[in-house]
Amino acid sequence: MEANDIMANILENLDIEANKIEGGFAYDIIAAVSHEIARFYQYAEYLFSQQYIETATNEYLDYLGEDNGLKRKEASCAEGYLLVKGTGVLEAGSVFTADELIFKTDEAASLSTDGVLVKATCLEKGSIGNIGASAEVETNLSNVTDVSVREAFTGGSDEETDIAYRNRILEKIRKPATSGNVQQIKNWAMEVTGVKKARVFPLKNGAGTVEVAVLNDTYTTASTELLEDVKNNIDSKKPVGMTVTVVSAESFDINISAKLDTTNLQSATQTIGTKIDEYLKEISYTDTKIVSYAKIGEMMITTLGVDDYSDYTLNGGVNNINLGSDLMKYPKLNALALTEV
Repeated sequence: MEANDIMANILENLDIEANKIEGGFAYDIIAAVSHEIARFYQYAEYLFSQQYIETATNEYLDYLGEDNGLKRKEASCAEGYLLVKGTGVLEAGSVFTADELIFKTDEAASLSTDGVLVKATCLEKGSIGNIGASAEVETNLSNVTDVSVREAFTGGSDEETDIAYRNRILEKIRKPATSGNVQQIKNWAMEVTGVKKARVFPLKNGAGTVEVAVLNDTYTTASTELLEDVKNNIDSKKPVGMTVTVVSAESFDINISAKLDTTNLQSATQTIGTKIDEYLKEISYTDTKIVSYAKIGEMMITTLGVDDYSDYTLNGGVNNINLGSDLMKYPKLNALALTEV
């Protein structure tokens, strides 16, 4: 209820003789009270929405999730190896910076001019710590002459979003998991921080076997550490006699080319690429078996600054892409070649 409606009701029900004209004493007092009552109504509506999984957010969604035996996945720190060159001893906890992030070494090491690999962890949790091999690394340590990233850091995951957490809660409620069935094994895989989606293949390698394919938060090849974490979690809960293997999901390359009638090709390409990437992520490891030619065309034509497109092909053709029967694979944008008309 709005403040003006509340105020009108109070003034109408005010039985005493008082000046009800705007600016009068009664009017001003009632106006202030009406605004506070309106705020209470708004908060009451908010609290009402927080009772239900479909509409709850933040900590209220956490309460509902935990009532159903699921906790929100916390953010985790990225880890990797630095190639450090220098002399003397590099102490554990030595500080390096890259991309305005702070990394600390997890172990001590004896340095050499040829360089040694030293494990390091990003102090800031989240996917932001997954720096690439090309990242420039700096340090103020006098005994270090050069430092670089050997391979891209991995393992950094953002806190599970409300949408992802809500979907996981609803899936558990709507798809009962019992006695180590497919849904329960999937739930066990999805519990692990860093897992975005999972698919279970019963009897993949014979009787009593199960294979689990996992898709990580960044929609790239899952690290060995993540696969081990998933396997360990499932092994600790599985029924006796079940043999579980965990593998990384495999990508199905999507290649797109088109000519755009646009005044800003760079901006249009970036926007369209983001739209397509989000679309492919949304349909990955779901019941959707095709990549829609029409939907991607719609993404191009509805992009700000694009008047039309032509010569549009999807994996070299002008039809939907059937992802086929290989359920291990997920669609991933491999090439987006857009040129100006």
